Amino acid sequence: MKKYKDSKDFGLKAGETLIHKGKYIQVFERKNGIRIYCLNGKYLGYHFFKNGYSSMEMKEFCMPLAECILIKDTFVWELYSYEGEKICNQRITKIDFPSKASEYIFIYNGLKQMAIYSKVGKCILDFCNCGELVFAKKNIFIFKNNISEYDIFDAKAKKFMQNSFEEVIPTIGGFYLKNSEGYHFLNEETAKIEIQVDAFYSIAYYKIPHTRNYIYFDVIYKNKCCGVLAKLQFCDSTRKNLVKVIIPIEFKKIEVCEDKIKAYEEDGITTYSCPMIYSKYFGQEDSEYKESFTKIEENTEIKLFFQTVKSGEIVYMYDKIFAIKGLKNEIISCSFFSMNGTYLGKAGLFDDGENSVRPNIVETESWVALGIDSSGGTFNANYGNWILRSYDGQKVMNIPFDDYEKRNNYYIFSYNMKIRRFSDKALKSYVAIFDQKGKLILTLNDVDAVVCEKSCFKVIDSNGKISFYNLSGKIIVKDLDENRVENIEDTIWVKSEKNPSEGCIMYNCLTGDKYQLYDERIEKVTGIYINELKLYKVYRQNYCGIFKFTGDFSLKSDCIPGFKKVVPIKYIEIDTTSENSAIFVQFRAIRKECEEIYDIDGNVIATTES
Repeated sequence: MKKYKDSKDFGLKAGETLIHKGKYIQVFERKNGIRIYCLNGKYLGYHFFKNGYSSMEMKEFCMPLAECILIKDTFVWELYSYEGEKICNQRITKIDFPSKASEYIFIYNGLKQMAIYSKVGKCILDFCNCGELVFAKKNIFIFKNNISEYDIFDAKAKKFMQNSFEEVIPTIGGFYLKNSEGYHFLNEETAKIEIQVDAFYSIAYYKIPHTRNYIYFDVIYKNKCCGVLAKLQFCDSTRKNLVKVIIPIEFKKIEVCEDKIKAYEEDGITTYSCPMIYSKYFGQEDSEYKESFTKIEENTEIKLFFQTVKSGEIVYMYDKIFAIKGLKNEIISCSFFSMNGTYLGKAGLFDDGENSVRPNIVETESWVALGIDSSGGTFNANYGNWILRSYDGQKVMNIPFDDYEKRNNYYIFSYNMKIRRFSDKALKSYVAIFDQKGKLILTLNDVDAVVCEKSCFKVIDSNGKISFYNLSGKIIVKDLDENRVENIEDTIWVKSEKNPSEGCIMYNCLTGDKYQLYDERIEKVTGIYINELKLYKVYRQNYCGIFKFTGDFSLKSDCIPGFKKVVPIKYIEIDTTSENSAIFVQFRAIRKECEEIYDIDGNVIATTES
């Protein structure tokens, strides 16, 4: 078992989830591990799920009971109280839960000895060799000893009955036990012998109207007379079956006729109707019965980072904050708090269909964005009413957002932008862009789209005009027609609006510097593995060449800062495709009078020029 220390905060780390299970705590780690703690922070156990969390596998590691809990440590079990005290000092190798004696558990040690414990953690029978367990019912356990007799253990009295029996017959409400004196009816509820008879015989049953309950009748015989033992069985297994002698053992014959029982004497017949039997002997006890439910969550609140966590609630842990998912009317959202307990707001739940449902938030060093779904329920990660708050609870911006996306380590929050772009141009929109640490870079009003490029932000307004901002939020160039602009690596190429022959102006996105160029057109060279080389075909008038982007604007090669010339601009066409381009790159440069082959470093390696 992986070892952890006791912790008042249950060792919570960012990315972990805590679930308050009423009497103990589950902490789900980020990588398929789960830790179990007492409410007081005492560590109980750890389990790793090799193939992800499984409820079936969980039951093979942790078994919570009424007032105690079983935790598996590698190959053996440990039995603890919910305060973390070890209840059983022996190594438990096997556990059984008797289906008809639900208040108890059977545990076995390495010597194959058995002990009986109640689910409240009390030892009922210490480890011993009792023989073979053949019956377990309510508070009665019956063992077959080594001489094939049956020993009866009374779980309430915690002791064996004085006598052994040669035969055991289970029936409703208890057992008939046979020895030399006859048959003894043992009540399973009270563990007492109710009556001793010479023989018994089951004759009939009566279904109580408008219920699923039955009364079963046994004719019982003693001293040459007979009577009737009635056993009321409830369909509700949580209720106690009732057993009573309803006709005393003083008659010569018993007969059942429809819903009546006739008891014959030498001088007459006494008739008992089944409804009367139910009303007289069982009706009052049945009507007085009231179901009671045990509330496992009573008095089980815990304090976590200055906040109260109730039974059934879930805690999601982050670097600087945590969230509590409540119960009932709060199941569609959760409340967020800073580590000092400051309330930050509510967030909806995000379900991506693959991972477990989690709060819909964006977390940075400076603030947290809480995504609230106004329609209720879980929702997509990029939809909701987003509220940005600092970790001390202050609003970062006084406006909400309805959309969010992360691009190239930048966070783009917007309001009405998508609706405005696709349907209603009259709507006002605004955008806020933050860097990865949460610093505000840029705010924009009434724009239709924002594209986060590698080294700049491309903004499109309602008229289709394009503007560029650098990554610090400063304007580079604005109000351009789309057909006039190219974003190439860390540069923006803008064609002359009046006369394309005048060439273009190139802007450095990083510095804002601009350069007058006389190149009419530029396009990226594509192909297998070529993309990483940042190669571009540049056209000037009727000729073209190949340039490689270096990002070094201090070097000028053929009047293009930031680019290095590979093939000079003097060819009619340059073929950049190659059958073996996955292995190496060559350029076939064509002039009117000849062809030349260049390698990637700009060397002419072959020519047809005479």
